[in-house]
Amino acid sequence: MNAFHGPHLDRDLSVIVVENNPVIREIVHDVLHALDVEDVFYAEDADEGLEAFGHRKRDLVILEYAEDSGDGLRMLKAIRDTGEAPDTAFVTLAAYPTREIVMRAGKAGTDTLVAEPVVPQAMADHIFAALKKHPNSHAVLKMV
Repeated sequence: MNAFHGPHLDRDLSVIVVENNPVIREIVHDVLHALDVEDVFYAEDADEGLEAFGHRKRDLVILEYAEDSGDGLRMLKAIRDTGEAPDTAFVTLAAYPTREIVMRAGKAGTDTLVAEPVVPQAMADHIFAALKKHPNSHAVLKMV
């Protein structure tokens, strides 16, 4: 049962999480688990995330704006530029979401940006908002 206010997600939702901070990764994991999402691949950096995405398209990508091995926006832009995943929703996490970061993330193709530290209900709300922007996605939002 969904522990958050909002729609329920299709159990078959497929997600990649690119986050190198174990605390933030655990919060995101807990939110996805509470939303009954089971198909989640965790990547430490953008290169690992891109490789995983190349093997199998996902419904949702949650990525850190900038991580140690590179820029999460590089991954976002690389996927968006291919045109092969127009129905993939993107949630970007940013520790310091300045106006410039918000603008860059939007220009790169993120659907929503979440400020860190992540608040679980806010994270769930951003996931719902991002998925709603992609009605042709495999992800199904069921209102209850």
